Amino acid sequence: MRRKTLPTPAVAYEVVAEQLADHASVADADLVRDTIATLYGVASQPLDPAEAPRSRRSVKDAYGILTAVLCHSPLGERADWPRDFWEAELGRLIFYAHRHVYGADLLSQRECAARLGRLPTTMARLQARRLLEFVCDPDARNPRRDRRFVTTDMLASYRRLAGLDDDEDSTAAGE
Repeated sequence: MRRKTLPTPAVAYEVVAEQLADHASVADADLVRDTIATLYGVASQPLDPAEAPRSRRSVKDAYGILTAVLCHSPLGERADWPRDFWEAELGRLIFYAHRHVYGADLLSQRECAARLGRLPTTMARLQARRLLEFVCDPDARNPRRDRRFVTTDMLASYRRLAGLDDDEDSTAAGE
């Protein structure tokens, strides 16, 4: 059974401590530890509407730092988070921080596609090409539908890529 409690920073850090000891500098390890503490601080505090933009920026920056440090390959290409990562303590902390600050703006692939008048397969292709960022919901009933996109970021990214896959969707969107 999955636990739905917020992992503590120390427990979340244990997930990546061994990987960091093998591959990262002391500065990177300290950066990851501080980033995890930031995520925990944001996710564990009541959200003040006046501070929401700053909290969202903190979560987005923290996610970017963790991705840069932990999801790099020796060739400099970005790797994906493994599926079981999202059920580990750090993955759950990342998701809960996103859910806390984004709330209703954290949508499924199908919901995002509906907002744009596109097919879910278009969103899947954009995500597979790493053009859309996502977090996985460790509490999702169906693990094949656990990806959640931040609507505001996703819409901005999609609008930047407006011409991408337009021909494929133009006929299907009207169906």
